[in-house]
Amino acid sequence: MKLKVLLALCFFLGSILLVFALLLFCFLMAPAEYILDEQVAEINAKAFRYQEKIFPDLPVKSRYEYPGIQAGLKASDTETTAYVLVPRDAEHVRPIFKAYAERYLQGILSQNSGSGYYNYRKKDAGVVGRIKLLDGIIVHVEGRDYQAVDQAIDSSALMIRNPEANMFTDIVYTDRYLVHIVVALFVYALALLPFWGRVASWAATLQPHPGTQPVSEAELRQRLLAINETESPLQVIEGKKGKMDIVWRLADAKWAGLMTLNKIKRTQIIRIKLSGEDAACRAIEISKTVRGSADARTLHLGFSWSFFRGIVFFHKEYESQYGLVYKQGCLTIDNAYRYSFSSAEMKSPVIQIIRDSGWKYKPVIFFSKWLGG
Repeated sequence: MKLKVLLALCFFLGSILLVFALLLFCFLMAPAEYILDEQVAEINAKAFRYQEKIFPDLPVKSRYEYPGIQAGLKASDTETTAYVLVPRDAEHVRPIFKAYAERYLQGILSQNSGSGYYNYRKKDAGVVGRIKLLDGIIVHVEGRDYQAVDQAIDSSALMIRNPEANMFTDIVYTDRYLVHIVVALFVYALALLPFWGRVASWAATLQPHPGTQPVSEAELRQRLLAINETESPLQVIEGKKGKMDIVWRLADAKWAGLMTLNKIKRTQIIRIKLSGEDAACRAIEISKTVRGSADARTLHLGFSWSFFRGIVFFHKEYESQYGLVYKQGCLTIDNAYRYSFSSAEMKSPVIQIIRDSGWKYKPVIFFSKWLGG
């Protein structure tokens, strides 16, 4: 069982690491998008020596100040505005680039970003822009559309298009293939979903005890319902379409703090579906938690909700809280509620009944056989 779980975890991690490996391959195979013209970028006395050569199509030029840069330039005409920022040292290039972009894009909702670039659109002003990190220099251009922005960057004279740039350059340094990448990741995850379900189910499945003949489906159902007649904290509820819910209410408490009212409800469910064809009890584990609080000092109402559905290989949890409770006829500060949970403790008696009945216990993510159920 432990070896199967380990192999399943290796499969899950491997399928995720494959994506990062492909992204790393793209980075390694991507030449720079532009090459810096060091002569045009030469700086003298905190200004560009050849300022007139930079963005020659944008005639209005002025110095631009920003914290942490040794030189800055603003160039514009009636439709396009460009900024060039040169950080003081290579160590602070990335932090300044990020801080500048975040400061400028604050409040702009329509934007996307990648390695060394931010794209945005000011819908109310009809303006688009790119903020790019090009060979250690920050270039920011705004225009009427992205074509105009790209033309301005290409004609800046500061940066020269790298003749060795390829498709990987576009993937890493632009958003040209962004939609394709998102679609590919979605298709990849969708294709892996049935395999994840099957591998997880295979790793967690427990076979019946050797030599045990399977009882009928009706008999196993009666044995599970018999749990209700014991002193077990579990309750078995028959559901729709032959399903059964085995419920353990771990916590259902209300209590008062010194200035607060609190409530928590925690429920663990094993939802099972019996299949007489292969003598298998398919099971989905469900966890629900609802928390609420009211603070009299701040008049604040708090609410949180969590939900899990799938396969649990192992899980242990303990929680305890104190508060103002009514106990033995008077109010006192005492333990308001306490619970501990072990998935093995909940599942063991259920699994024992199933295996003793000659059936296998098969955890699944979905009951659908196409998705590994």
